[in-house]
Amino acid sequence: MSPSLTLHAAARTRMSTRSFACAHGENDDRWRIDERRGLFLVADASGPTYGGYHAPFGVDPGLAAIAEALDGGDSDEDGEARLRAALWAAHSMMRAIHDRQEELAKAVQQTRGGDRLDASLDASDALRDRCRWPHRVFSHHAAWCTALSRWRGDRVSVAQVGGCRAHRIRGRAIEQLLPDHTLRSLVEAQGGPMELLEMHGGISTRSLGYLQGPEQIDTRTVEIEPGDCFVVCTDGLWSLLDEERIRDIVVQKTPSPDSVAEALLQAVEGPSTDDATVVVIVAR
Repeated sequence: MSPSLTLHAAARTRMSTRSFACAHGENDDRWRIDERRGLFLVADASGPTYGGYHAPFGVDPGLAAIAEALDGGDSDEDGEARLRAALWAAHSMMRAIHDRQEELAKAVQQTRGGDRLDASLDASDALRDRCRWPHRVFSHHAAWCTALSRWRGDRVSVAQVGGCRAHRIRGRAIEQLLPDHTLRSLVEAQGGPMELLEMHGGISTRSLGYLQGPEQIDTRTVEIEPGDCFVVCTDGLWSLLDEERIRDIVVQKTPSPDSVAEALLQAVEGPSTDDATVVVIVAR
């Protein structure tokens, strides 16, 4: 690979038209392009719930923790170990926020009079801290995330938790770099009854904020070649576009990552119950 090879990236996101989130003016998807760190990611926060809409506050500080962890990681570690540790840092941040809110909620419920007021003020201070993050003050701290990190020039490591996906398109060949963790993919892989997927196929068996250990973060490293295009997207995109359609759009629009990202979102235009977000990275 040429030492002058660079990664060019672009992102697009579209809010759904029929979700809990859009009624509150919220997009539950997130994306990051951090060229200095060589970090590219998408995330899909678990906002809608059966009890109503909960804006995903805890996700943003969690994603910020990924970049901080990469800065503080061991430069001698391989890319997969560093990226897994970074996503585990995001998970830990989200759990800490969740646990703190649980403590505050219990304190408010268990106190009365002046003590209750003091506990409520403590809770208000915690909520005020959220002003750094442009999201509504509701509580929910689970998210899917797929992240790519460039490692030592000619390699990209990918880490996967949940239902986002990363594809590499090389020539006319497309490859999903890691399996997602949706119930749909699990049932399909095991040859289970497809009728189970009608209502719950989008449920994920893994999410940041609800992991048992860092080993639940899947990783892989691949070589980069000139002309490679990586499409990292939420399920609001890949659930509506099969791999062949994604490949065809990339082939038509490469080498411009902006054109690819725009064309991919245009391909899923129309009424939708899910936000759609894509980050496109082209090696040139």
